Amino acid sequence: MALIVKISEFACAYLLLYFCFLIFRPMQEYTLSISENNSKALALLNYLKTLDFVSITKTTDWFEELSQEQKEAIDKGLEDIENGNVHKDKDVRKSIHQRILNAQK
Repeated sequence: MALIVKISEFACAYLLLYFCFLIFRPMQEYTLSISENNSKALALLNYLKTLDFVSITKTTDWFEELSQEQKEAIDKGLEDIENGNVHKDKDVRKSIHQRILNAQK
């Protein structure tokens, strides 16, 4: 005895996508921070490299990738904040708006 069920095209497409998701689920990704100064951590890292289902990508701190000029500009900005050399967004927008109006005259 066969069971025949009629479903809409939408339901059929939904079921197809659902089953594809179950079959082709992406691999979970995890992030580990490992100190390179610790021998046990390095041993773990070397072991993980031997596993065919693990891929390892070394990342660096984004700040280290900046040029010296960019680092100095950030330090200057932080120094300005500490010294109170800041302007409110509202005041800056008002000043720019006023300059645009004056330039149109």
